[in-house]
Amino acid sequence: MFCPYCGSNQTEKLANCTICGKSLERIGGESGITCSVCKNGNPEDAFYCWSCGEKFKDKERTDRLSNKPVPSVAGIAAITTENKGELLKYLPKVWIGYIIAIVFLLSEFIPLPSEFSNNNTPVLLFIIFLAGTIYWLICVYRLHYVMKQLAGLKYPISPIKAVGFHFIPIFSLYWIFKWPNEIANFLKKNYNSTMLIPYVPGFIIIAGTLVARYFDSGVGLAINFSGLLWITIALKKVLK
Repeated sequence: MFCPYCGSNQTEKLANCTICGKSLERIGGESGITCSVCKNGNPEDAFYCWSCGEKFKDKERTDRLSNKPVPSVAGIAAITTENKGELLKYLPKVWIGYIIAIVFLLSEFIPLPSEFSNNNTPVLLFIIFLAGTIYWLICVYRLHYVMKQLAGLKYPISPIKAVGFHFIPIFSLYWIFKWPNEIANFLKKNYNSTMLIPYVPGFIIIAGTLVARYFDSGVGLAINFSGLLWITIALKKVLK
C-alpha cells in the first residue's frame, strides 16, 4: 500500500506512515476521493491513492473539498458551497431602496400634472415613504435570515425579532443602532471580517432616521439604505 499523504510505498500496513508519520489505521474503502486509475476510495484530504500510488490532480481534491460542509463549531451552522449560493441570492437588493428614495426626492420637486390637485402631493409622498419603509423592513428581515442560516444558534437575533423591535416606541431608536452592531461584532469575531467597523453602521442608520424625521424623508431613506448596503456587502464577502 501507499501513504495517501506523502505517496511513499509502505511494505506492510502500519499504524503510521514511516516517512511522514500520518495515521494509516483507517485507510481503505473511504468514500472521499475515488481514484481514476484503480477506482478505490481514498480519504477526502488524500494526495495519493493508497492502493496504486496515483497522485491526484489538484482539481480532483478541490472539487471534493469545496463541496464539503463546514463543520458546525460552537453553535455556528454548517454551510456548503450550494447553501452559500442560495444565501447570496437571498441578500437584500438595496438598489431598490435607492430607487424609492430617488422617486421620493423627484416627487418633492417635480410638479404633478395639471389634472391632479396640488393637495395630492403630500399623499403621494407619504405613499412613497411608506413603500420605502416597508422595503427597509423586508431588507432587515432578509439580512437576519441570512445571519441565522450562517450562524445558527450563536447569532441571537431572529428575523422576526429584528423587524418587530422596530415598532416599539423610543426603544426602536436604540434597536436600529443595536442590530447593525451585533452583525459587525459577530462577523469580526467569527470570520475575521474587518469591513464593518463596530458602532458605525448603527450611527449611520440612526442619522438616516433622524434626517428622515426632521429634515427630508427621501434623504433619510437614502442614508438608511447606504448603511444597509455596507452591511450587505460585508455579508456577501463572508459568503464568498
